[in-house]
Amino acid sequence: MTLVQLTRTGAVRCGSVADFAAARAQFERRHALTLTQLIHPDLLALLRRRLAEEGFSHKLNKGIGTELRLPSGALSGGIEFLANDPVLFDAIQDLTGCAEIGCYRGRVYRMLPGAGHASDWHSDMSGGRMITMSVNVSDEVFDGGDLQIRYSDTKEIVAHLRNTGFGDAVIFRIDARLEHQVLPLEGAVARSAYAGWFLAEPDYEAMLVQQLGAPA
Repeated sequence: MTLVQLTRTGAVRCGSVADFAAARAQFERRHALTLTQLIHPDLLALLRRRLAEEGFSHKLNKGIGTELRLPSGALSGGIEFLANDPVLFDAIQDLTGCAEIGCYRGRVYRMLPGAGHASDWHSDMSGGRMITMSVNVSDEVFDGGDLQIRYSDTKEIVAHLRNTGFGDAVIFRIDARLEHQVLPLEGAVARSAYAGWFLAEPDYEAMLVQQLGAPA
């Protein structure tokens, strides 16, 4: 069941009240949730074509791991614009119970098998981050790259997910009690994802106005 979906013309809320209630209960138990087809297939096909034309550069995330990252530019900015949709914000707040969302800040990254691309246990507790979201924009089904979430004190695993659905997203809670890691890939297929965080502030519209140099 698709609860909310990003299309070329904006986000659309698809799930019923009952669907959202069931998903909210699951998130409360596991601190994580898969959003099926968050990106509409037509939009996903367009993004894949554009990503195939772009170059990725090596990025070291100190104390966490390494990845390949899409540089800042028109494509990354366009994807961020699509993700900063009030309809999506309302859906995420409804599903997770987080505070009012000001913006979503993310990046497109790629992991290659056998390249040491992974992330060690960490919490994402920084800069007012509330909810992490990772969207699968890969071209093929990959092996490995599992997301694990655990309690930081007991080390109990509360969620173990491998997001291989095309256009699917995983969201999970950012909390001092929790930490997560992404396991290395296996096989021969790369993984590409659009991942980042829902933040309480700054306000995206105000930030965009400032970036464009337009009057408020």
